[in-house]
Amino acid sequence: MKKVYLALMCIACLALMTACGSQKGNQDNEVEENTEAVENEEEKDETEAEAEAEEGGEAVANPADAKALDLEAIYANGDFKPAKDVVFEDNFSKDKDGELPTKWELKEGSVEVKECAGRNVLSLGGESSIVVPLLNGKSDFLADTWNLEYEFFAANGQQHNVRFMNNEDSEIGAVRITSDLIEYHFTKTDEENLDGSKGELQKLITNGWNHMAISFNKGNVKIFINGKRVFNLPNVMQPSSFRLWGYDGHYFTNIRVTK
Repeated sequence: MKKVYLALMCIACLALMTACGSQKGNQDNEVEENTEAVENEEEKDETEAEAEAEEGGEAVANPADAKALDLEAIYANGDFKPAKDVVFEDNFSKDKDGELPTKWELKEGSVEVKECAGRNVLSLGGESSIVVPLLNGKSDFLADTWNLEYEFFAANGQQHNVRFMNNEDSEIGAVRITSDLIEYHFTKTDEENLDGSKGELQKLITNGWNHMAISFNKGNVKIFINGKRVFNLPNVMQPSSFRLWGYDGHYFTNIRVTK
C-alpha cells in the first residue's frame, strides 16, 4: 500500500512539473511575441518617421512642390492690409528662365530667374547673395510711408535678411528670418539701437512658401509673417532703399512696395 502511495505521489509531482514547464514555456512565448510586436511597431514608427522626413526634405528642397499661397485669404484673415497705390512690383513674369532679373541690381553673389510650377521666381545662388530693386534705374524710392511685401521660400531652413539703407547707403535696419525665428535690428531716431527677436515660430512659418510684410509709417515699423503681426516698433530711422540677402537655395516672388 505504501509503495502504491509513493508511486501516485511521483506521478502527481511529474504531472505538476510538466504543467509548470508548459506554463513557463507559454509565458516565455508570450513575452517573446510581445517583445517582437513592440520591436516591429518601433521599426514601423521609425520607417514612417524616416519616410515623412524624406518627404518633408523633398518639399523643402523644391519650391515647385510646395502649395502656392492664397494671398486673398492672408489679406482677409490676417493683420496685414496692403495699400492700394503700387510703387514697385515684380513677379518676374516678363523675365526669362535662367536670365538676370531686369528690375534688380546684383550687389554680391549670383542671381537668376527660374520657372517654378508655372510662375517665375527670383533665385539666389552662391554662398552669399545680395540684390537691390531698381525703380527707373534708382534704388532709393522709399518714402516716409510704405509697405514692403513678398513671398519667400528657403531651402532646408536657411536664413535670409531684408536690409534697409539710408541715403548714404549705410545700413540702418535689418530683419532676419529663419524657419522658426525672426529677429530685427534698427537704428532709432535718437541713434540708439533697437533689437529683438521671437523664436519657436514653426506653427507660423510653414514648410513651403510664406508671406513676409514690413510696414513703415513715419518712423513706426510693423512686421508680419503670413498676415500675423509679430512686432510693432516705434521711432525708427527712415530708410530710402532695401535689399534682399540670402544663401543659395532662396527663392522670392510677388515683391511689392505700396503706399
